[in-house]
Amino acid sequence: MELSSSKFSANRLRATLLPAIFCSTLIAGCGGGSNGDAPVSPPPTRSLLSGTAAGGAPIVGFITIKDSKGTEKTVQVNGDGRYLVDADGMTPPFLLKASGMVGGRSVTLLSAATASDVNNTVNINPLTDLVIANVAAKTAEEFYDNPDFSLLTATELNAAENMLQQRLHVVLSDLNVPADIDLLRTPFAADHRGLDAVLDMLKVEIRTNPSTNSKKAIITNIADPAKPFLEDDLTSKSDSSPLSTSVELSVIAANVQAIQAQFDTLSSQFAVSIPDPTHPNLKGLFDASFLHNGEELDAFLAKLTATSDITGIKFNNIAIEKYFDANIIKVKCRGTYQNGKPYTFETIMTKDPITLKWLIAGNQELIETGVFALTEKSPSGIKTGLTLFADGGNPNTNIDYIIVKGASLPAGGVTLVRQNDMFVIEGTASNFITACSSTLTMGCADITAIPANAEYTFELWNDPNTPMNPGDDTLTGVSTVTLPKAPHSLDYAIANASTLFPALAGGGTSLVMEDVYRRKIVVTENRF
Repeated sequence: MELSSSKFSANRLRATLLPAIFCSTLIAGCGGGSNGDAPVSPPPTRSLLSGTAAGGAPIVGFITIKDSKGTEKTVQVNGDGRYLVDADGMTPPFLLKASGMVGGRSVTLLSAATASDVNNTVNINPLTDLVIANVAAKTAEEFYDNPDFSLLTATELNAAENMLQQRLHVVLSDLNVPADIDLLRTPFAADHRGLDAVLDMLKVEIRTNPSTNSKKAIITNIADPAKPFLEDDLTSKSDSSPLSTSVELSVIAANVQAIQAQFDTLSSQFAVSIPDPTHPNLKGLFDASFLHNGEELDAFLAKLTATSDITGIKFNNIAIEKYFDANIIKVKCRGTYQNGKPYTFETIMTKDPITLKWLIAGNQELIETGVFALTEKSPSGIKTGLTLFADGGNPNTNIDYIIVKGASLPAGGVTLVRQNDMFVIEGTASNFITACSSTLTMGCADITAIPANAEYTFELWNDPNTPMNPGDDTLTGVSTVTLPKAPHSLDYAIANASTLFPALAGGGTSLVMEDVYRRKIVVTENRF
């Protein structure tokens, strides 16, 4: 299991609301004196926008609000998905944009608020994003960049919300969500229940017809992503066909809740101290077939419990990565160390056929792999591009070479060969692919062509040209990793070097592995 943490601390949003002070002339000392009681001024009112930003799991990122005059303000989302923005001095209506990551994937989701929503709940999730898209007749993100605030009326928003609610009636009913829920405004918690269970189950994707430039929102079920539940033409106000499904979503939701409960139990093992790696209460949470980046269970637990700062770690914010069937689900969780540092963890969960408990099986990978956006400044200059990582120090020495395929790479992929304790690009001594804008060659990529959440596959081979099964999910035999965001272009990195790169005492090399929010950070990692 890989747990990664960044140097920056997650600043929890804390808001202190002063209680109203009531004063009565019947209480001594409240009046104004012999000339009569002076009027008591009420406490100043605040203009607050708050709610939950989630896509099943809480969004790890930021909320930006834009008012009708174009003024913007940004705050960080709490670890549980809640946010609070002080909109004092801003003019409604508002657009709210959540930018960040859910389950290792980049997300940008919108919502909206009118004057009557101030000091009330305003949710931000894939369904509110779809409401805004239907009001705007374009993608919500496009609308945010070039908004027409005259469209953001209570009448327009309510009509779009009511239509979407009716079309999703089957899902809402199956997951016991009240029929009168307001998708925009009803408070909810990111706890895999109620509305959050709906968000766990559904995937919303906007597709554009290149010949007509028309846009449709495709809503699918995680259990059957190839079959659309519902298609929503963003340009049609009369598009009202209801969603239909034969999949019992309540069963999947119950499984997700049971998986979270197992991770809660795992967290409890580390609540006050580091447990014995051989203790049955700890080992009983894992599948006997456990394998994670080439490590079997005993070796993995020994390394995990040897980590000094792991006391108090919490395994939470579960997101479904891939649903195979009722007994195998791949999940990714985002949680926190006791000191507030975040981590990510991806694993396959298997259901024990006897106890029916969900067990942690690891990622089932023979080695650790990854694709990272990297921008670097050193005395020799600035470079930006992709790092193709495969752990060459892993004991699986029978892996001779790896073929990596994905966005911006040559059609036949990039071949990585073992060199000492790392895999490097064939014919080079590096695993870094530099950004370029010319014809693609080995070691050069047009990163402008990389979309958000681009997927890359790692095919493991040994001689004589025999494919190996890395296990990612044992059903595909190919390891797949996601790149949430493309790296900056070289032109951008050069033009913004003074602000992009942190100053290092005495010069040296500055490595910036950018996060999905386009913030400047220097990343360190804890590996287990």
